[in-house]
Amino acid sequence: MNALQWLILEKRLIEAKNSEEYPFIFLSILHKLLQCHAAVTYKKTLNTFIVKDAMHVSEVDRQSPVIEWIEKDLLPSLSNEVDVSDVSPPPSLSSSNIVLHLPITIKDQLEWGVVCFLNKPPSGSETIFFKTLCAHVGSLYEKTIEKKIHHKIKNTLTKKRFLAVCFVIFLLGFIKLPQTVLAQAESMPIKPELIAPSVDGVIKKIFVLPNEQIKKGQELVELDDILIKNKLEEAAQKLKTSKSRYLKAYRNAYKDNDVRNELIVLENEVSQATIEKNHYSNLLKRTIISAQDQGVAIYSSPNDFIGKPVKIGQKIMLIANPKKIKIDFWVPVDNIVSIKKEKTLVLYPNLHPLTTVKAKLLYVNPIAEPMPDGTLGFFGQAQILKGDIQLGEKGTLKLYGPDKFIWTLLFQRPFRFLRQMLGI
Repeated sequence: MNALQWLILEKRLIEAKNSEEYPFIFLSILHKLLQCHAAVTYKKTLNTFIVKDAMHVSEVDRQSPVIEWIEKDLLPSLSNEVDVSDVSPPPSLSSSNIVLHLPITIKDQLEWGVVCFLNKPPSGSETIFFKTLCAHVGSLYEKTIEKKIHHKIKNTLTKKRFLAVCFVIFLLGFIKLPQTVLAQAESMPIKPELIAPSVDGVIKKIFVLPNEQIKKGQELVELDDILIKNKLEEAAQKLKTSKSRYLKAYRNAYKDNDVRNELIVLENEVSQATIEKNHYSNLLKRTIISAQDQGVAIYSSPNDFIGKPVKIGQKIMLIANPKKIKIDFWVPVDNIVSIKKEKTLVLYPNLHPLTTVKAKLLYVNPIAEPMPDGTLGFFGQAQILKGDIQLGEKGTLKLYGPDKFIWTLLFQRPFRFLRQMLGI
């Protein structure tokens, strides 16, 4: 066996997928090196020898007399070292009575080996070579076995670790956590003053800007008063005419009885004209709308109202106290839970997402209504307990429901979707 053949043998052994391929590779190499009539590989299990492969056959016949002789008679008589001896084989092997035993040992324990039936005994140098070859193959086989055991232990540990993690996750699923739901929220004023006209008209001028500080009694809105002034002027002229006719009739009442009877009618006309004049005078005063309380003006823009007709009671703006704020929120229909009123709510403002505002739930409307985005939801209000938030600032409100298992919280939506899809 030259150096090239040695390297080829070592390469094939290293590339073996598992230790079970070693005997077959070793047997195929020996078949090319030795002019042997027959050869078999065996494996030792406890004190029993089992033939695994045989040269020139695809499958070992356990009922064969040759195989039974090798397993029961030949192999137990051989030592654990490279051995060349003469034997009395069965008639089928009578031409090959020289046996070459090449054992593979690990830590002085026989694992497997090859038995070759030769026509002539090997030389002394060849015997030394076979000893070296068996030692080298045994070393490679031992490393492969250790690698396999290490890989098996590693896989076992990996599987155990995976099962342990799965078990821990399964147990964590039975921890109870409060059910939470997120809602769109906005800070709104508490009991703001509604600024609306008490007469029909057209807005002529707005004296304040949005979010401007308002003092009590400050003028806010002026309505176009031309029509009312004309009506007032007509009423004043009518009152003047009625008074003149009444005074003339009053002077002639002592001379003419007919005029005396007409005096009562003229007096009623004067009274009616006076009432009409006073009415238009009051309407003229109402064309100027003033604030009844202090606060800030809340409305969109003056350009949205100037020159536009308004009706009695139509909203123009709100006057609100920026320190008296409540929270209005909308909970989508799909996210509603049994909200606990005693638990403190948490608001995360959009302008300051790292700060929180504590709030107390006031109520949640049990009837779904269209939300500002058009979808259905439940309207609710909350009272601020701790924290600062600007008037009109929006954010996300976190509401808390009853405690439930983590598994329930994780699979609540999938279960709901499956029920709706399957109709169960």
